Amino acid sequence: MGDANGSSMHVVLLPWLAFGHILPFTELAKRIARQGHRVTLFSTPRNTRRLIRIPPELAGQIRVVDIALPRLERLPEDAEASIDLPSDDLRPYLRVAYDAAFSDKLSAILQESGPERPDWVVIDYAAYWAPATAARHGVPCAFLSLFGAAALSFYGPPEGLMGRGKYARTKPEDLTVVPDYVPFPTTVAHRGFEARELFKPGLVPDDSGVSEGHRFGVSIGESQVVGIRSRTELESEWLQVLDKLYQKPVIPVGLFPPPPTQDIAGHEASLRWLDRQARGSVVYAAFGSEAKLTSAQLQTIALGLEASGLPFIWALRPPADGDAEPGQGTGGLPEGFEERVNGRGLVCRGWVPQPRLLAHESVGGFLTHAGWNSISEGLSRGVRMVLLPLMFDQGLNARLLVEKKIGIEVERDEDDGTFAPKDIADALRTAMVENQGGTRVKELAELEGAGKMISVGKAKQYANVLDKPLSRGRQEVSLSAFAFLFSELVQYNQTQVDNITELERRLEDAGYAVGVRVLELLCHREKGNRRETRLLGILSFIHSTVWKVLFGKVADSLEKGTEHDDEYMISEKELLVNRFISVPKDMGAFNCGAFVAGIVKGVLDNAGFPAVVTAHFVPIEGQQRPRTTILIKFAEEVLHREARLG
Repeated sequence: MGDANGSSMHVVLLPWLAFGHILPFTELAKRIARQGHRVTLFSTPRNTRRLIRIPPELAGQIRVVDIALPRLERLPEDAEASIDLPSDDLRPYLRVAYDAAFSDKLSAILQESGPERPDWVVIDYAAYWAPATAARHGVPCAFLSLFGAAALSFYGPPEGLMGRGKYARTKPEDLTVVPDYVPFPTTVAHRGFEARELFKPGLVPDDSGVSEGHRFGVSIGESQVVGIRSRTELESEWLQVLDKLYQKPVIPVGLFPPPPTQDIAGHEASLRWLDRQARGSVVYAAFGSEAKLTSAQLQTIALGLEASGLPFIWALRPPADGDAEPGQGTGGLPEGFEERVNGRGLVCRGWVPQPRLLAHESVGGFLTHAGWNSISEGLSRGVRMVLLPLMFDQGLNARLLVEKKIGIEVERDEDDGTFAPKDIADALRTAMVENQGGTRVKELAELEGAGKMISVGKAKQYANVLDKPLSRGRQEVSLSAFAFLFSELVQYNQTQVDNITELERRLEDAGYAVGVRVLELLCHREKGNRRETRLLGILSFIHSTVWKVLFGKVADSLEKGTEHDDEYMISEKELLVNRFISVPKDMGAFNCGAFVAGIVKGVLDNAGFPAVVTAHFVPIEGQQRPRTTILIKFAEEVLHREARLG
């Protein structure tokens, strides 16, 4: 995809220095490059060596720029990512180094001319200085959220994140209440213990000069577009909340999990062990690169895995609080734990190829901290998720998945967040043995992997955060906007119904509201002039004026039925609502024309011509696609009135 002249664009990507941010931005860089664009990805030397792998066929399109961080007194010499910090107290100093080095490099690149000049800058939350810098050089900026829509909605509008206005959070308790701008019932809010742990590091200014919330608020507020790493099938209602909060384009860009293609060197034995297990029987346990379990938490998880009786593979990291205590074995595990679970459980220390493990057919469950990266991977692989949130937005993510019936949250003490081995074991058995959450997560995995949800080809193209709509003709922009909005309407309503008939009824209702409004607007333009209130007059009005306003052309034909005097037909060879829509084979009877039928009915009913209006496919000899006919059957009162008028 290129600009209006067909050339490629140059996109600069600025991830925050955390594994869970660098990896998704790297995956995004690959996807942009595969569309024919050039990408500059900001990184640091150490992060590039250990994380960033560019396929050879994309090496000419992706440039990784290694930026050396300045030396700071309190920042360890080799610390280039949050995982390198021995204490969370040092995070502000990593942000100081990031701000200084990355902002200077961005300014330098934005001053380049010719093909090296960026067309877009896509930023993570931490680069709050980037939108203003880009604006000074006339380059648009897009914010890419690696949080889901529910969590981002909960944290509120940009001014609230910056500590201003009605929705500023001034105390931890404010984070335990669902905001009043959420128009539906939900449990997506922090527990008390989560709010207390999050409040200071998240919403109070730190030694970098601003709070984490302030970075989010400025990055969102000053960017032209907000991309959300999510899907409408998962978070449609929350995406609508964000639309109202931000008052700018909010685009779900998909989950884009990393493909299961990592090098498995050193983990061959783990793969062979998985090969010997029954299909879908194994629990994979991992808690991300950011969360640091305490010794007590680690022991409790171990005993819970043991008590569950389920086969498991555990990506183990050492506890945050150091040396082993009495009763602990190697790496903080309970004494004798590995011997007792030998054969049933496998403990892997250090880095593991997580996407490869989750994609293995024997893995059916995922015990996770509910980080959005891990959720994205779990959803894409179709595994049942048991959720043990530990920090940041993870509690909100867990509540979302429970509401969606695609995850089980571990029971915890509401006051201090502690949990027992039984809580872990019970949650695992609920997911793996009772199969709660299994069906829904498989459905979402199929959508992510195979595109089974009704999709919109050109809408996806134009909805991309890298599009440059101002360079396109007005008609092209209007068509792309219509296609995108209609696709969102269809996909949202599809998640709310169980059958095609109900989906078409919902589309008809939506179209009816459009018809009412179109009639109001067109009659207002007439400035009181009387319109012919005869049956053929209103039909001609729809066939020509309404059709042209909505679809840019007059309808192909208007005909009277040959069998019944009360029937008329408006036909289109290629109805606009069908042009961009790809319908799965198992929904072949679905007709998007129901939306247009609703529009026609809305106009007729409110103009005083009540009728039953339906949409039908009519095969055309010699052509693959049928035409769409809108069949109008007028009420008897309309026909009687026509007869009286002569």
